[in-house]
Amino acid sequence: MMAEAVVNDTTCLEEHEGGWSFGWRPTSMSLLAKAEKKILSALDVPYTADYVKINEEDKIWTVKINPSNSNKTPLVLMHGFGAGLAFWILNFKALSKDRPVYAIDTLGFGRSSRRMLPYNAEDAENAFVDSIEEWRKAMNLNKMVLLGHSFGGYLAYAYGIKYPERLKHLILADPWGFPNEPEDREKMQQSMPIWVKGLAIFFMSFNPLAGIRAAGPFGPFVVRRIRKDIQYKFRDLFDDDRIMNYIYHCNAQRPASGETAFKTMSTFGAWAQRPMLDRVHLLNPHVPLDMIYGTKTWMDLSMGKKVFNIRKDSHVKTHFVKGAGHHVYADRADNFNDVVNKICKDIDSNSEDLSTAV
Repeated sequence: MMAEAVVNDTTCLEEHEGGWSFGWRPTSMSLLAKAEKKILSALDVPYTADYVKINEEDKIWTVKINPSNSNKTPLVLMHGFGAGLAFWILNFKALSKDRPVYAIDTLGFGRSSRRMLPYNAEDAENAFVDSIEEWRKAMNLNKMVLLGHSFGGYLAYAYGIKYPERLKHLILADPWGFPNEPEDREKMQQSMPIWVKGLAIFFMSFNPLAGIRAAGPFGPFVVRRIRKDIQYKFRDLFDDDRIMNYIYHCNAQRPASGETAFKTMSTFGAWAQRPMLDRVHLLNPHVPLDMIYGTKTWMDLSMGKKVFNIRKDSHVKTHFVKGAGHHVYADRADNFNDVVNKICKDIDSNSEDLSTAV
């Protein structure tokens, strides 16, 4: 029997952050909420979900599991680009067995507020980071274990640099944005035919997910065709299109501020404008760091070693999940959950309760 969810959504979904988008695009914030609910209905542990107001204009959509277990440091989950908190459906139960788990829709993504963020890489990054900190304050958490996947991993590390005193531990799952651009990229661009350069400039003028919106009523079909691999990852839990519907409604709303900010923070080829490898040393040496990669990821598997060499006097450990790709949390969910739970168990055995603010 599935657990009953308690959802406190006082915002009229049809009017929230852009409202109905019916017309050319068959989507709305209400349909996104329904798509998320269908995924979370498979969660067989109790949870609550509501908006957490972080300032006068922004709300962060949040799922809470086992929040009453204040004897353990809470684990906070941050999704990657173009995703939402429901992507953690294969991890929620296992990770919340012995501790509070919170998952958020990052500012500008999913069901969280979508106001436009600064059109500058550093300012956009700070807007994301500060929204995480404001959320932490609103949740009355003193310290937390922060786990981010892909773009969420990049933001988690940036948060650690700015607010190290709030982290008990930092876990990055296949993080985006660490490597520097290849030195030969500029030479490669110079050798491109003029027409190729023109096309590249043309497409770079659009947001990364503009194609889904431009497809209008064919958008859901496009998502099913190009991201069938995502649906396959959740095949043991769902035998329908609910994951595909969720992806579509997460990204088919009017151009999301998170998507626009990501474009601002990245370069041609989706490299980071401000590579995190150049700033690894800025993280307080007392903040422990674990990195988790799938052995079949398209990310640079040497990053863990490079980060270790920079933070030689700090805790840095890299874990490899055999057979998993970039979506390591879903490709081999049981293995991933075991790694995260082992990290958290070691944290608890080496510290006192730090989960609730004084």
